[in-house]
Amino acid sequence: MKEDIISLMAHGALEMKGDVRAKGNFTLDGRLEGNIEGDRDVTVGDNGDVLGNIKGRNVYVKGKVVGDIVAQLKLTLGPDADFKGDVTTRDVVISDGARFDGKILTTESKKTGGGAPTPKPTPDASQQKAGNAPS
Repeated sequence: MKEDIISLMAHGALEMKGDVRAKGNFTLDGRLEGNIEGDRDVTVGDNGDVLGNIKGRNVYVKGKVVGDIVAQLKLTLGPDADFKGDVTTRDVVISDGARFDGKILTTESKKTGGGAPTPKPTPDASQQKAGNAPS
């Protein structure tokens, strides 16, 4: 039996305060002062503005986020993204033009023993852009 995915899009002049728990994909194109916890993909749209932490399977930021992000699989910062906070994820994509101020902690799954992903520290983004990333 195929599981249905319900998407919710909040946009326009929407302003919310409080935490959001989303089942299914969630897209925000308004202002939120609070945390977002999604069990699927979480998108902060072009007009999105989040002051809080975000958790999701994949997280896409096209607007503004001030807070930490935990993405189980991947964080993508679009070309107009403005993100200030720390990231924990397996994979990161930072598009040209995106603004990022924080640290990245990448994770990798253990092949043996199961359990939670193992954190693997990386230099912060300012060191990577300066060409000081480890070889």
